[in-house]
Amino acid sequence: VVIATNGIFSEGGEAVPLLVTSSEGYVAHNRIEGASSKSAMLVMPYKSLKSNKNAFVGNDLRQFNTPAASIVFAEGSCENLFIGSECKVFDSGLNNSIRMIK
Repeated sequence: VVIATNGIFSEGGEAVPLLVTSSEGYVAHNRIEGASSKSAMLVMPYKSLKSNKNAFVGNDLRQFNTPAASIVFAEGSCENLFIGSECKVFDSGLNNSIRMIK
């Protein structure tokens, strides 16, 4: 799965703009805006989908307001790579790599 160069606007108390359950995907250079009590990106397994080995590169989350982490790697996700601007990340997965760029 490739999700690239999109403008994603989300609004609502329970909205999650980007849910990634697939593996070996490339999610890059998207701009996510809006507000929610949930994260901007949620990476989690679902049924037979494992959410492993995805790359998240250069996504702009600065205009998304949430009291939660901007990106969440849920339990069961593994070997994902996040490279992006500083933001709050919650990682309960395994061997996920998070590299913040100032």
